Amino acid sequence: MEDAVEDGRFRSAEDVVTAGLRLIEERDGRLQALRAKVTGAIAEGGAVSEPELDALLTDRAEALLREGM
Repeated sequence: MEDAVEDGRFRSAEDVVTAGLRLIEERDGRLQALRAKVTGAIAEGGAVSEPELDALLTDRAEALLREGM
């Protein structure tokens, strides 16, 4: 946190925490959307094929790794 402020990326520790919380909220929103899609597909009897689901989950996992989560 100190490095982020000292490097000038953020004005204060509070700004660092706020940015971190915003990222968590965004991640949670994306995960909720994915869960809703999977739940909806299950309810519809598998509107998303297994390969499509695998691709969605792989893409999401890769995105989370890139984001450091």
